[in-house]
Amino acid sequence: MMTLTELIDTHKLTEQQPAHIFGSAPSVKNAKKMRLSGIKIGIGDMPWRAPEFGPYNFWVTSNTWFPLPWDKKHYKIIENTRAKVLISSVCANSETGKNNLNRIISELKKLFAFNNIVMYDHRHIRGKYCNIYTDEPCCMLSRYFNLGDTIQDKLADFTNGNCKVNVSTSAPVNSLILAILLGCNPIYIHGIEIPQKMSEYKYYKNWKNINGFKQKGLLLLQQYLPFYRSLKTDFSGEYTEELLSIFSLIGKTATQSQIQIFSTSETSPLNQLSGYNYLRL
Repeated sequence: MMTLTELIDTHKLTEQQPAHIFGSAPSVKNAKKMRLSGIKIGIGDMPWRAPEFGPYNFWVTSNTWFPLPWDKKHYKIIENTRAKVLISSVCANSETGKNNLNRIISELKKLFAFNNIVMYDHRHIRGKYCNIYTDEPCCMLSRYFNLGDTIQDKLADFTNGNCKVNVSTSAPVNSLILAILLGCNPIYIHGIEIPQKMSEYKYYKNWKNINGFKQKGLLLLQQYLPFYRSLKTDFSGEYTEELLSIFSLIGKTATQSQIQIFSTSETSPLNQLSGYNYLRL
């Protein structure tokens, strides 16, 4: 098992290469029209959902449900991708209680020899933990494994303080930061949208889901029943504004560093931001 610092030190490019970042929105299929040379970075569950865009070099996650390395089924999927899989310390928040955390730590310690798993932190910026009085599982995991600087801290250092992201970020943002830290240029973003309503919340290979029939039933409700279709997503409202402001800050910094970023989705809100260019395919 590696840390983010070890990953960057080991894999930082000596010569620029393009990077392709694959999100799970249906528009990711536009990437099939390109010659996909360079570094490939999968977001969320994409290396499992869409192996045809691989082989992936890196797999960036930042959630509490998949992949969890201590789950035997998930571990097998991680192993089969042969990618460097970035697992956030927030994965520990999927199970609560000290007994569960001890089990998670014990299982993760067994993976030290498996250097395809990269533990990283994107929540505790500049060492600021979640709660003053009681540590959350993610805090304890970060401290136990001495994960060091967050990915946002590393971006700030990389840009000599010109790009300071002071909030917890999502896998799409973390994937873009990773591409920049590795020295990739240009960077192509495929399949990243910010759906506002459940009716818009669709995936590439929409009915393929790691959680099986239960999740498929939920998708059916969200996308076809009128009441559920109109519900707001977790990305809507103030979070949309926050997310776009983070992408905008990174885009402006990329421009200053002469890094080109292209979006291949005509409907992506990234196209409206400085530093991002829509690439019609």
